[in-house]
Amino acid sequence: MAEYQVGHATSLGLGAEFYSTYYRNPFYNYCDYLRSVPIYGNLRFSVPCGPVRPFVEGRVGYAIPLNWYAYGNQEFCSGGLYTGGAVGLTIYGLNLSFGISAVDVMNRMPNYYAKDVIVDYSFRVSYAFGGSY
Repeated sequence: MAEYQVGHATSLGLGAEFYSTYYRNPFYNYCDYLRSVPIYGNLRFSVPCGPVRPFVEGRVGYAIPLNWYAYGNQEFCSGGLYTGGAVGLTIYGLNLSFGISAVDVMNRMPNYYAKDVIVDYSFRVSYAFGGSY
């Protein structure tokens, strides 16, 4: 993710990630891994209080489906709207966060189209590095 610091407490970013989740549709007894690549914008607010800074962030973007799975006359994929949020700490450039994300699941059938949403929880560890330009 590329991030630009706006002032002391706010940053804006653009990013992409690989997203894979196990999806179970209870109506059709369908289970499989659905994969996509979300491309998103990121907004982060942090409290500038020294080397340990708490933060909250939000993400909004679009998930590009990597696979469609067929089940009978239906096809499933994860793609479309991608949203997420997290709370965490930055400790000397090391980011630790707990977040939630949601991505659409599309279901195509002859003469019918439906959507569902997958909600996942995550724990992220990342390191921020960079400089002034």
